Amino acid sequence: MLQRIQTLYLLLASACAAAMFLMLVYGGSLQDGAVKNFMVSSNFLLFIVVILMAIIPFATIFLFKNRSLQTKLVWLGILISFVAIILVYLKAVDFGADKTLNFKASSFKVSAALPVLELVLLFMAFGGIRKDEKLVRSVDRLR
Repeated sequence: MLQRIQTLYLLLASACAAAMFLMLVYGGSLQDGAVKNFMVSSNFLLFIVVILMAIIPFATIFLFKNRSLQTKLVWLGILISFVAIILVYLKAVDFGADKTLNFKASSFKVSAALPVLELVLLFMAFGGIRKDEKLVRSVDRLR
């Protein structure tokens, strides 16, 4: 289980999603000098999507005996990562465009890139799972 490279990729992907809970996604300074920040927990839909982003790769690690289900869950994780990227962008831009806040300067933070990193890690995990499946099929042919 832990000796496979896709396990490391899945664990890192889950850690990326978990890190999004602790870090700021978008923030800026207001005209009066105050600072306003947007976090994942500020939006319920984004909160649920990031929870799924953390749980699915972690649960996929323990399905190493069922590679077909593991592959399907990785694809589901990839889909959810795309949804998270879109939601983070839309919600952050909406937060930054709020006229009542009147930002002087605002920007995306480092954690806004974590869904993209998770997407890359999930694609790498998929490649590792596919490589294992090819290896098992080649061994089956030799019997």
